Amino acid sequence: FEFKDYETREHITRVGIVSAKIAKTMGKDDLFVSLIRFAAPLHDIGKLLIPNEILLKPGKLTEEEWEVVKKHPIIGWSILKDAASDVLRLAADIALTHHERWNGTGYPRGLKEREIPIGGRIVAVADSLDAMVCERPYKKPKTLDEALCEINDLSGIWYDPEVVKALNIIGEELKKLYKESKRRRSIGTG
Repeated sequence: FEFKDYETREHITRVGIVSAKIAKTMGKDDLFVSLIRFAAPLHDIGKLLIPNEILLKPGKLTEEEWEVVKKHPIIGWSILKDAASDVLRLAADIALTHHERWNGTGYPRGLKEREIPIGGRIVAVADSLDAMVCERPYKKPKTLDEALCEINDLSGIWYDPEVVKALNIIGEELKKLYKESKRRRSIGTG
């Protein structure tokens, strides 16, 4: 499908890779690792129906704009929910739940802890990490170490502690992934 911008393409690719690495480190079976590798990139598919002037806005969103953005999990789920394939069914669950928080303060349904499917819990961490370390129109990037520190601070609050533990284990792999991604961006290839 067509990507709204280069950064979106890179983001969804990295989220798939990081999600699979987390799942493998958590001891998930090879089938689940493969499924999440290909399902995770669809986590934000609902954003395809959110206007670019909101998604790519350089400043802070208004309350009304934020309410529009918060609809993307339900939009994504509705696009994917009736799919026949295992990848797309997992992608539907992930699309719906990747903004839920361990303590129940997320959206759209306010699920908490293990009410959130494991795919959503994994992608929540992978997506947040990538959002933190990559430049966005509205913020400067954090270093990988800063992002890992913030995620660790939110372990047991926003994020599943077991997922965060797995993320910490793959720290060296993450450094390589982000170094390569930065190199590709600097030479203009994807």
